[in-house]
Amino acid sequence: MLAIALGNALWGRLLLGAMAPQSQSYLISLDGSEVGFATLTIERISQKEIKYAWRAELAISGDPCLRSIENSTGKTKLSDSVLPEELFVALAADIGTGCRKIRGSDALAQTGQGCWTEAGQEHAEGTLFGTPVQVNYGPDMMPASVRYPKLGLAYRSAHEIPDELRECHRTVADDGIVAPGGAGISTGGVEKATYKESDETIAVRRSAVALPPAVTAAISAVHDQELKSCREAAEALAGKLRAKNFKTRLVSGLLLDQGRYFPHAWVEVKLGKDWVPVDATSGEGAADASHLRAGLLGDFQAGIDLLKLLHSPPVVTVEQ
Repeated sequence: MLAIALGNALWGRLLLGAMAPQSQSYLISLDGSEVGFATLTIERISQKEIKYAWRAELAISGDPCLRSIENSTGKTKLSDSVLPEELFVALAADIGTGCRKIRGSDALAQTGQGCWTEAGQEHAEGTLFGTPVQVNYGPDMMPASVRYPKLGLAYRSAHEIPDELRECHRTVADDGIVAPGGAGISTGGVEKATYKESDETIAVRRSAVALPPAVTAAISAVHDQELKSCREAAEALAGKLRAKNFKTRLVSGLLLDQGRYFPHAWVEVKLGKDWVPVDATSGEGAADASHLRAGLLGDFQAGIDLLKLLHSPPVVTVEQ
């Protein structure tokens, strides 16, 4: 997963003892719109050992309350063979030009490579997991900004974080986004759909796997509860299925309904070798192809992907 991390360049801090922790807050923007916030704290314990804490949060929608959160804390040495992504960015000036192995902040993230082509006290440029990144540092050695130009994603230092980002306020996504090509299409009867983004085409088909009676009974029971949001329904359904010894995972993505895309949450249940999508808000069978998966519910990279889909809705072609 591409987790966006910020940190302070420790160039020239050759103190023999420990340093007081430094903390900085950031606003996260996607294509110029503020979508979240982050906080980084770094403490240099010695010349070679650093303690850090990183938290980033994306506000996707207020109804239902869909947020993606990334947390990372720990202690590491500059000589470690694999550096956390936060510290790879934080220590650009210490690391210098060249490549190192890095790991993302999310527990599911794989180890990848980070490379600096320029690494100075005021500016650093390079790539993280193959994606270009640019970092500008302020006079206090903390980053003033971090940009991922190809992703349209940026972090900039901020003294205050707006309440609408910290809390589950309504967003433009709550009223849905017009689905190009999806006029008149509603969820429930979409057997096959093709979603075309700028550089990718995704084909989705309703699963043909037969649902066991225990699964359909759980879906029906949650549907009858008439819960307030899709997230509540997904969490309730996952709980009932796990109580019956089914493996489940919560996912998020777009729901195509009434010609519009809405941020949505549902469940995938493990049946044999397949993970089958099921949605207690829309029926008793497998979820239809009106569900476009972004990733695991709450996963930071999935949140970024979902926000990008909402900012630039894919063109849909439907077979009912």
